Amino acid sequence: MFFIKLFSRMPFWLLYALSDGLAWLLYAVIRYRRKVVADNIRHAFPDQTTDWHRKTVRKFYTSFTDVWLESLKSLTLSEAQIRQRVQIENPELLASYQQQGLSTIGLAGHIVNWEWLFLRGGMEMKNVWGVYLKVENPFFDKLMLQIRSHYGNRLIEKASLLRELVRSRGQMRNVAMVADQAPQKGDNYYWQPFMNRPAPFFTSAEKLVQKEELPLYFVGIKRTGRGRYKLWFEELGFPPYAPMPEGTLTSRYIDALERAIKQQPENYLWSHKRWKHKLPAGHPLATPGEA
Repeated sequence: MFFIKLFSRMPFWLLYALSDGLAWLLYAVIRYRRKVVADNIRHAFPDQTTDWHRKTVRKFYTSFTDVWLESLKSLTLSEAQIRQRVQIENPELLASYQQQGLSTIGLAGHIVNWEWLFLRGGMEMKNVWGVYLKVENPFFDKLMLQIRSHYGNRLIEKASLLRELVRSRGQMRNVAMVADQAPQKGDNYYWQPFMNRPAPFFTSAEKLVQKEELPLYFVGIKRTGRGRYKLWFEELGFPPYAPMPEGTLTSRYIDALERAIKQQPENYLWSHKRWKHKLPAGHPLATPGEA
C-alpha cells in the first residue's frame, strides 16, 4: 500500500500522460474487451455513423484509464482539492434533506469518475454509507475500501444493508449506490429498455425507500475538463409514497441514467457486459420469436 500511495503523489500532468499510454495499450495492443465496448456503443447509438462509433470507442479507453488513475490519486488528495475539482450544480436539494433531518438513498451509475462522485457527494451529507460488492482479490478489496472511505464515508456490503438500516432506524443515514450492475441470474429484478436494449435492474432501492419512507434521488456526473467534473441531483421520489406499480421508481432512475449517458457517451462503462442476460420467454418486452 505504501507504493500505491507513493504512486498517487505523481503530478496530474504525468498521471494523464501515463493514462494516454495505458489507453492506447488497452485499445490497440491488448484490445481489452474491445468487441464488447464496440458492440455496446453500436447498439446504444444505432443512428450514429461508423466513424462516430469508432471515435467514441477510442475516447472510451482514455476516459476508462483516467478514472482508475484518478481514483488512485484520491488517496493523497486533500478534501479541498476534491471540492475544487468536483463542482456541484444544485447542492440545495441535498441541503434541504439535511435541514429536515431526513435519511436518504442516492443512486448513481458507472459514468466517468463515479469514485470521485461518491467522495464529493459524501462531503455534502452526514453519515454517508456506500454500498459495495466485495472484490475477490483481498489486496484490491482493501485498496478500494481505503479509497472510498478516505474522507470518512462508511462502506456497507450489499448483503448487510437491510440489516444495518433496521439496526440504525431513527438515526440519519444517507445511503449511496451505483445501481446499474447486472443482477445475478435468478435475482428478482425489473426489466426495461436501456440504451435501446432490454436490461434487468435491481429493485432493492425502490423497495427500501418505500418501506423506510425515504427520499430517493439520482446523482449525475459529467466531465468539464480533464480531472474536472460537475455533479447534479434529481429527485426521483419523496415520501409519503402512494401505491404505485412495481418498477415505477426504478424506471425513473433508468431514465435519468440514460439522459446522463447521452450527454457524454464516451464516459459510460461500456466494457461492462450490462446486457448479458436474456429476456424470459413470454416477457412483454420480447419481440415475436424472442426467448
